[in-house]
Amino acid sequence: MKATWKRVIALILVLAMVQVQGISVRAEGNEGNQNTSGMITETYINPLYADEIQESDLVSPDEASSIATYANEEYTDSVEEAGAKIREGMKQREESIVIYFKAPEYSSELTHNIADQALVHTGNPAEGDYLRWQYGGWKASVSYKPEGDMKYMTITYTYTYYTTSEQETAVDEKVDEVLTDLEITNKSDYQKIRAIYDYICEHTVYDYDNLEDDEYKLKYTAYAALIDGKAVCQGYALLFYRLALELGVDSRLISGTGNGGAHGWNITELNDVYYNLDTTWDAGESEYSYFLKCDANFGNHTRDDEYTTEDFYASYPMAEEDYVIPEFCEPGKHDYKAKFVWTEVTDADGNKTGEYTATATLTCTVCGDQVRGIQAEVIVDEGNSTPATCENKGENRYIATATYEDKTYTDEKRVEVPIADHTWEEEYRVDKEATCEKAGSESIHCSVCGTSKAGSEQEIPATGHNFGEWVIKKEPTEKEEGLRERVCQNQGCSKKETEMIPKLATASVQYKTHIQTSGWEKEWKSDGELSGTEGQAKRLEAIQIQLKDQKYSGDIVYKTHVQSSGWQDEVENGITSGTEGKAKRLEAIKIYLTGKMADKYDIYYCVHAQTYGWLGWAKNGEYAGTAGLGKRLEAIEIVLVEKGGKAPEAVGNTDTAYVTANSSSGEKSKNYVTYRTHVQTYSWQDWKYDGVMSGTEGEAKRLEGIEINLADNMNSDEKYEGDIEYQTHVQGYGWEEDWKGTWAKDGALSGTEGEARRLEAICVRLTGEMAEHYDVYYRVHAQTFGWLGWAKNGKYAGTAGYGKRLEGIEIVLVEKNGKAPGDTANAFKEKQD
Repeated sequence: MKATWKRVIALILVLAMVQVQGISVRAEGNEGNQNTSGMITETYINPLYADEIQESDLVSPDEASSIATYANEEYTDSVEEAGAKIREGMKQREESIVIYFKAPEYSSELTHNIADQALVHTGNPAEGDYLRWQYGGWKASVSYKPEGDMKYMTITYTYTYYTTSEQETAVDEKVDEVLTDLEITNKSDYQKIRAIYDYICEHTVYDYDNLEDDEYKLKYTAYAALIDGKAVCQGYALLFYRLALELGVDSRLISGTGNGGAHGWNITELNDVYYNLDTTWDAGESEYSYFLKCDANFGNHTRDDEYTTEDFYASYPMAEEDYVIPEFCEPGKHDYKAKFVWTEVTDADGNKTGEYTATATLTCTVCGDQVRGIQAEVIVDEGNSTPATCENKGENRYIATATYEDKTYTDEKRVEVPIADHTWEEEYRVDKEATCEKAGSESIHCSVCGTSKAGSEQEIPATGHNFGEWVIKKEPTEKEEGLRERVCQNQGCSKKETEMIPKLATASVQYKTHIQTSGWEKEWKSDGELSGTEGQAKRLEAIQIQLKDQKYSGDIVYKTHVQSSGWQDEVENGITSGTEGKAKRLEAIKIYLTGKMADKYDIYYCVHAQTYGWLGWAKNGEYAGTAGLGKRLEAIEIVLVEKGGKAPEAVGNTDTAYVTANSSSGEKSKNYVTYRTHVQTYSWQDWKYDGVMSGTEGEAKRLEGIEINLADNMNSDEKYEGDIEYQTHVQGYGWEEDWKGTWAKDGALSGTEGEARRLEAICVRLTGEMAEHYDVYYRVHAQTFGWLGWAKNGKYAGTAGYGKRLEGIEIVLVEKNGKAPGDTANAFKEKQD
């Protein structure tokens, strides 16, 4: 059998079916009292012939053979070993088989277990089902003698066979003859199965003559089917079982009913699954109906229960469909397997050269077609060959490649290479590399096997350490020392030297402010100290900020929002931001670090703003202060914190660091757009943000000029390239594009200053990426008309032909295609002539 595990499962099945497979006709003796010596007899009839055999038909044991021989030392306690001995005796058709067995107790079950073990399916052609179906039963006599905790038993089995040893010898000879004539030893499994199936169907007929003769038991045997050429179904199936296993193809004999009567057939393995076949019903037929069938298509056959269990099907899985019979191979479709013949090449004098040639014979595994004498190309497989050394044999590997019909077939030949002599090199070879601290060695070596020549060893001096540059492993900080190390550069050396790096001096931030009426503070303040005043209503007008004890590269950068001027340009490292002598308040500030300082520290700052008091802490470039509210900064605190460290504790009662016109009223401000207007009699107002009105309402004051800019909002991620452009319609001049030739943009003046000319209309637009991501909305408060609707993206807002002044304006940026801030009707009114 091809799979050993199947044999193991089959063994378990047989042992599990002890009670089913055996019929104990009689058990006599003193089994009940096992403390003394005794004799027990058992009688067993093969259940396959229970209706045809009586106890009187069985051979009785010779009384002399049943005498116990307790001096015998070949006692076994293994059922498997005892069963194997019976199996060998049955194969030789021995009438009496004696077993010496020892066990704590005797039971009738033991006798049957040993007999059943002899009949397990082993894959041997002359064992398993071949034995099980060709005997009538057995009688056993058991004598035993207690000794200590064991019973020493002599068990004599007497078998009644349906064939003799001489008949089995005839079967063996005929089997060899048939298989030789069929020439299928090297064929595919299918070809083997088909050949023996054809042979049985052509050479065996059903034994109707002896069908009703109960005395003639030979009709049940493979002998009758093979030698006499006639048998009943059991003989057919046993012959197939014997021939299939002889060829290495697994098979079992299945008992059951066919067309309602007792019947036997086979299952056989092909491509790892099993198929049904019935030589009895296909014998003499021109076409087969029961050859290699699945269960579903194997009609009128019903298995006995022992062959339908879950365990049996697990051991012998059946195919789900009939086997597809390969009648022939199409040209070029052969499934060839190659067999190579190797020949060593000799020279003209008949001496072997160590070179080889090879020829291949191809045999189709489907139809048996052969192609002979294909000359193969032979090469030396140098990658897998092993050269001989002076101490060990080598091996040369040759690869032969034969090509036929665009397919290649390969084979390998291995040839032993004899041991070689030492060949000493002239130069010394290093045996052990010298290290920084230990000496090495070198010697003369054999060029063939690499062995060192005795007495040739000499020392290689130690090299000493070769340390590389210092590498900082831990940067020093103000709180902890640093660490540096250097490593020996010599190969294989891991020697290190380490040094501590002193702590850094603590870095800090210094700052001082210019205070209304007081001027510059005399002393620098640092690390959270208050600079400015609190409770004195004095504005900050300018500030200077610098780093102290700076250990890393980088700058401190800052800028301030100044009354009426807006955000100044950024300055750094102690330069003044703000104004001196102009009486202008600081309204907001932002501060941030650059370079490695930004990697190591966070800069925190909070301001004291008019009306609001202390605001929350801003950080790393965020705004702090107010916008569009006209509120002065009165004091500031700045702190340097190690990167990711804890923020300073709140000074005031709010977390908000930056308050705008909108946020002060509870609205959220994006600070996208800022603008201011020049108002009649008032001059320039403060900057307004995001929809907050600039100008007046109800005061009959004209707008004379306007400046608009995109807010410098460092707190927003939504930063795009582009400008904001705008033009106004000016009393007496008209649209600026007509009299100036251009639009104003990015904080430039549109309108006039000091000419007392009113603005009558305006249009605003975005450019670049800003225009792709935002819409700009704006509306105006016009004389007589009040607030008009919202205009958008360069459309007119205001009046034309009425001579009406603009008094107020609101401007908002909305995300592209977002909702308008209000009603868009009547944004522009034009008087018709």
